[in-house]
Amino acid sequence: MVGGSGIIASCPQIQRWLNKAKMINRHLRIASYSATFIVGLIFLLAGLSKIGEIGDFYHTVTAISFLPQCIKGMIVFVIPAIELVIGFCLIIRTNIKEALFFSCLLLAIFVGFDVYNNIAQPTHSCGCFKLQIPAWFNFTGWWDVPRNIVFLLFGVYAFLTNDGETCSPDNIART
Repeated sequence: MVGGSGIIASCPQIQRWLNKAKMINRHLRIASYSATFIVGLIFLLAGLSKIGEIGDFYHTVTAISFLPQCIKGMIVFVIPAIELVIGFCLIIRTNIKEALFFSCLLLAIFVGFDVYNNIAQPTHSCGCFKLQIPAWFNFTGWWDVPRNIVFLLFGVYAFLTNDGETCSPDNIART
């Protein structure tokens, strides 16, 4: 055969390497789709949880001393709504790149807020996930910082590896 394709087709070692590369690519796509879904689920649950425990969330936001009162009131209603929109977008896979960007931005802000909150008022919790996590597992304080860092890492991974396409067998198998 003439050309490079004949050499590749006739060399079993290269064929094995190409098959491994295709399999790795498929696994990375599945990991990217999974990370996107996990981040979406996290935001959906966090938004629902804040709405369900709006009093705790309000108490946490109003305890922030450096924000004006009008901003605090707006945050209490806007953040859960934004979390729900991001969660829905990621789960139904629409506007994926934008939703992942804003999820990473929010998670970075949440990490900073958690550090500030633990230094300024270590007894306050944000009210996230109280409806979904058993009471014995719902730690407050510094536990929120690594939790949100892990969530942020999932978001960054999903943002960097996600091409914004829908999750279908054809897209997963595509190389």
